[in-house]
Amino acid sequence: MPGAWLALAHAAQRAGKLQEAAIAADKAVALAPRDQAVLRGAAVIFVNLANRIRAAQLEEKIAAVNPQERDALPRAVSFYLDANAPDKAAEVAARAQKDDVRPAVLALYAKALSAANRNEEAEKVWRNVIERDPYDETYWVDYAQSLLRQQKFDEALA
Repeated sequence: MPGAWLALAHAAQRAGKLQEAAIAADKAVALAPRDQAVLRGAAVIFVNLANRIRAAQLEEKIAAVNPQERDALPRAVSFYLDANAPDKAAEVAARAQKDDVRPAVLALYAKALSAANRNEEAEKVWRNVIERDPYDETYWVDYAQSLLRQQKFDEALA
């Protein structure tokens, strides 16, 4: 039954009936609140509807339902950042990096901290990221941009 609601949500979305698509996706989640496939399907619908907050909330549920799903919390952080909710992004990223210390997850945490204007914390995390993976130039660039936003020009250029 939840699959039918997801199919209806997709059809409504394609037809341009965005409110109906959101209602149908939420109905699917209500019918199967612990079904990872339903949660992910609904998250995709909300991303397509540009409702990043709802998509992030669903990704958080996926992580709660299946702690082995390593990418759910990082996806939620990205969605919160896209939705201009940096404090929530930083909160979720803090949880994500406790269990997952991949440099990409730590970098997302640093971005969330920077977006939330928690710059000193972000700098420490950026240094940790670069220490773990010094050959990925994107981390260096993102760290430098973080320093530039704080007007730490000399450090950014070092």
